[in-house]
Amino acid sequence: MYALLNQYSFFIIGLLGLPIIWLVVSRFFSWQTSAIFLLLLLVVVGIFQQTRSVNQANVETQSDWEALFTSNKPILLQLYSDYWIGCLSTKSAVDRLERRLGSKWIVARVDVHSSLGLSLKKSYSVVSVPGFVMFESNGQVIDKSYSLPDYDRLISIESDSSQ
Repeated sequence: MYALLNQYSFFIIGLLGLPIIWLVVSRFFSWQTSAIFLLLLLVVVGIFQQTRSVNQANVETQSDWEALFTSNKPILLQLYSDYWIGCLSTKSAVDRLERRLGSKWIVARVDVHSSLGLSLKKSYSVVSVPGFVMFESNGQVIDKSYSLPDYDRLISIESDSSQ
């Protein structure tokens, strides 16, 4: 149950919020004006969802995933959901981390709603999103976290694994 609430919080909050907004707006305006307001609000929320969605699924198939391990670089896997506010709010932080890591690490983002995401989530026992799994260049799991890994920690892992 927690996993469903976790992955779909954006959707659930929207479903709970719309009737409340409808009640408040309909007390001050006619039902036609309230309906137009609600429709505009849905459009704005939809645009927000599209602009904030991770949409950086550079890994979409099992073969894409397996090909990452041929690069001889450590890999940071982010399992995310476009329907969870926590994942949407960490997108910019993960983008910054990816830029800072440069070519030292590969950052792979996989949507948990895809078949690959479901498979990886199960394989690495990730119970919450965003979930981060760190791999050595040989594919060995180093660590798992439910918060954004620290840059210095990743750099120290990278230098430890290269020795």
